[in-house]
Amino acid sequence: MAENFKGDVVLKAFIKREGKALLMCNAVDLKWQPPGGRMHVGETPLDGVCREVREELSVEIRPTSIISLDSFVGDDGAGHF
Repeated sequence: MAENFKGDVVLKAFIKREGKALLMCNAVDLKWQPPGGRMHVGETPLDGVCREVREELSVEIRPTSIISLDSFVGDDGAGHF
């Protein structure tokens, strides 16, 4: 499965409804975060975030835009995009 990943390009969906935002609790580190995951080779960012939400929540979404593109260094010293 690792051959599907496009480096470490992380996708997150900021889902808002009726003034509330959807967050998920990560079972490993118990941190709350928006649903998402890593982009696959051949995907657009919008296609990838739709796939991740479908995989994690069994919900179909229709993103309206890309809010932000960023890069950062994680706690482990690895770069993320």
